[in-house]
Order: sequence, then C-alpha cells, then structure tokens
Amino acid sequence: MDDDAYDWLHHWNWSVTKNKYGTKYARRLGTNPTRQKSQFIYLHKVVSGISRNYNLHFRDGNPLNMQRANMKICNLRNEPVRWWGSHGGISRFIGVEWDRYYGLWKAHIKGLIVGHYVGEIEAAEAYNIKAAEVFGGSAEMNSTVMKVYE
Repeated sequence: MDDDAYDWLHHWNWSVTKNKYGTKYARRLGTNPTRQKSQFIYLHKVVSGISRNYNLHFRDGNPLNMQRANMKICNLRNEPVRWWGSHGGISRFIGVEWDRYYGLWKAHIKGLIVGHYVGEIEAAEAYNIKAAEVFGGSAEMNSTVMKVYE
C-alpha cells in the first residue's frame, strides 16, 4: 500500500477473506449509512476509488498488493479505461478537476467533494445534481454535458 493511503486507512481493522476462486482480499465490516445495515467494505475499492460500474485488475496478480501502480481500472467488459480530457487538473466542465492523488476526476462544489469518478462526464453529471440541490434554480450547470451525448 502507498504511504499516503496507509496513513488514511491504518486505524481500521482489516481482515483477509477468500472468494470462491481462492483469491484473497482485504475487507472490514462497516455500516451503510442509508440502510443502517452492516456490509463489507473492500480495501481495494477504497484505495482505488472505483464504483461498482468498474472492475479492478492487479498487474502482478496479487490483490493484497494495494499500491496504486499495481492497480488497473477496467470497465465491466474488462477493457482498460482510457482517460480522456486534460490531466493538468483542468476540465472543460464547471466543478470538475483531475485529482492526481486518486487518478480520477473529482467533482466538487463550495469546498465539498461530491465524489471521484473514472469519467470526466460522470463527474460533471454529479456536479450538476449537487449544484441543483445546493443552489436550486440559480445553479450554474454544465449544459455541455448533454451536448456530449448528442
């Protein structure tokens, strides 16, 4: 695991479990805040920041090696994700920037991080949703997000 991730994650108790194929993963028990139920939180998903719409492959084949250089994010068809847009921290969308720490697009509004996303457009959509909640009808939205799909 990278040093900065270790500093952030070392205070939780992590355990190792095997899946049905014998692959070992690190996980901990946490509480889902929306359903108030216990669920397992997998360390590789926390470190990589991926959602359930993406898969994570380990370059050396060891899922207990949590270094970011060992992780490769793929779509659900297991094709490597290609990064589009600028990676200098600047995005073509309002409230979106490249987060070099996580290697993902970050959506943020008024100092609040909305989330991290693999795609720049996903981050822009998340910004639009949060901006509508925070500012209502006066929100400055990413209207070009819809043009990208057309």
